[in-house]
Amino acid sequence: MNYDIVFVGSGLSSSATLYHILSGLREQKIPGRLINIAVIEKNQEFWTGIPYGKRSSLQSLTINPVKDFLTEAETAGFFTWLKDLEADNYPGIANAERGIIGAWTRKNGGKLEGAARYDLYIPRFLYGLYLSQKMEKVIASAKADNIAHVELVCGEAVDIQQISGASRYMIDIEADGRNFEIACKILVLSTGSLGTRKITNGLAGPHLCINDIYEPSLTVNFKKITDQLLAIKPAKRNVLIIGSNASASEIVHLLAAADQVDNGIFNQIFILSTSGLPDHLHVNADHDHLLQNLKALSEAKNFTADELMTAIENDVKYAAQNQLSVGRIHYSLSDRVVKMQQKLNADEALRFFTTYGWPFTRITRRTNEDYYYTAKDLEAAQRLHYIKGRFVKPSEAQTNSDGLTFVYTTAGDKTEKEYGQVFPVIVHCGGAEQLCNTSSRLIAGLLEKGICEINETNMGLAVDENFLANDGLYIIGPLLAGIYNAKFKFWHLENSKRLNILADALADTLLSKIGSAN
Repeated sequence: MNYDIVFVGSGLSSSATLYHILSGLREQKIPGRLINIAVIEKNQEFWTGIPYGKRSSLQSLTINPVKDFLTEAETAGFFTWLKDLEADNYPGIANAERGIIGAWTRKNGGKLEGAARYDLYIPRFLYGLYLSQKMEKVIASAKADNIAHVELVCGEAVDIQQISGASRYMIDIEADGRNFEIACKILVLSTGSLGTRKITNGLAGPHLCINDIYEPSLTVNFKKITDQLLAIKPAKRNVLIIGSNASASEIVHLLAAADQVDNGIFNQIFILSTSGLPDHLHVNADHDHLLQNLKALSEAKNFTADELMTAIENDVKYAAQNQLSVGRIHYSLSDRVVKMQQKLNADEALRFFTTYGWPFTRITRRTNEDYYYTAKDLEAAQRLHYIKGRFVKPSEAQTNSDGLTFVYTTAGDKTEKEYGQVFPVIVHCGGAEQLCNTSSRLIAGLLEKGICEINETNMGLAVDENFLANDGLYIIGPLLAGIYNAKFKFWHLENSKRLNILADALADTLLSKIGSAN
């Protein structure tokens, strides 16, 4: 089969880009033949990706409030859709989902309209329903108007060949024990984040290790966790979470909720991360007056990336001394840092991005209201603890019948040491693989053939200002992490709002290319 455009992956980035393309084709009335598009998805769940689909939990909320989660256009579209959905009595939605939507709308009834809605945290599956229904509608409309035909392909893209001199790509797809190929003129790689790193590599023992909390789904894995904990004595029900991110916050929240139902389901939770810090709560307030170090530095004629990061750290410490977490100063801090980055010379700006992009992201990592207060309550009860360090490996000698022991290093000290606690449950939330040693056959093949390259930050794939990685090959989504050019500078790319903005820009590029071809 031959297509004009093929998307590999069908998560948020893919759906947002395709939506803008189909909408643009209608608005611009691009003349010519029907545009044929294929979307390849290995998990047979289109448009939602992991965060907003069935692999996540019905209880999960967005980490960011609406103002940081949705663009203005998406905000208006989502709340209009929600109002219509309620008026139609939630057609086609299961009772469990209806109950959660109903409870959420009752809790926030007075905030669903006007400015108050920008501070809400949305149930993630609800946003997934919105994405799915929005995509189904625009695809059906494009087909009915004879503008474009979109074919959904269930399977895993395992290899891509660039046809020399033909400006085309051949994609090898594996599905149900068979392989087949499709060809395209334009290829959009939107596979989402890479797979998670494995921490035990099948090490047997009296422990449960979850390497990927969303595979096959959070619901299945959380059941394994609670079953494992309930099978041992209450005093030994300790949980180790490796990594401090949205997934870690979610596990803590779910365990706390389960503990309300089955008291003592866990004893203590330990979170091991390089920062050793909890996530912070979003608060929209002006605290620029506290940023004295950044203010003083901004008045200097020249300053370095090192000096900028030092000023950030000192202002965060000063805010803490004034009983303000970084979540409370986040908006003021981010606004000032963005402006100051623009004053750095080109070399120092790049060095700040590559050297301090991740540390700055980690300092300012935030969470939603429910997750934040759950963690604070558990900390106060001395049932949640933070370990500052980096996981190295399981201990060589696993002799304790109560669970797993592990080796780690602490910040600034590469000496490996064993942590003095035993864990019957280990949940890995430490992030994705690195591109240079990915287990993805598709990505590894693209790098080996030289079709794609790793960008200079080593965080994602190299692209130009139009997301072009090679002739006719475009990248969108988390694989753009570390993008650094005149148009876009993003270290971390899993935020819905950012992804929608980038998807809109890519769609404009592709529409222009389609228009010129016709």
